Amino acid sequence: MQSENFLEKFLRLFDEERYAEALPLIEEIVAMDPTIETSWTNLGETLKALGRPVEAANAFVHASLLNPERRGLYSACHALAESNEREALHGLCAEELERDPSMLGLFMEAEVLDPFFDLPEFQELVRRYGYH
Repeated sequence: MQSENFLEKFLRLFDEERYAEALPLIEEIVAMDPTIETSWTNLGETLKALGRPVEAANAFVHASLLNPERRGLYSACHALAESNEREALHGLCAEELERDPSMLGLFMEAEVLDPFFDLPEFQELVRRYGYH
């Protein structure tokens, strides 16, 4: 029987919901080539499954920086919002808005973020970046 490579073994463990065993493998995969967006996304999904939303969001942000459409950013926000990581979510939104103020429209349209935009610190972001 042929031995599995890191990726095959990671995918098998992830599919079997053996996230704690899958984590060191995906971390090694990311370390071998940190320029692959899907590796960062897989790391984020693994961390999210392990109940580590802040670390998951960081991995999703790394993935989004490798993709011109910034797809991983939604996953990062979702991981933080789902876990009610208010401070980390605010920090991520503020950092992204500083980088690209047009992101506010996308944040405002994301249903998962609706409850947060009623909070004072998020309202301040809306005032600062002028969403109408």
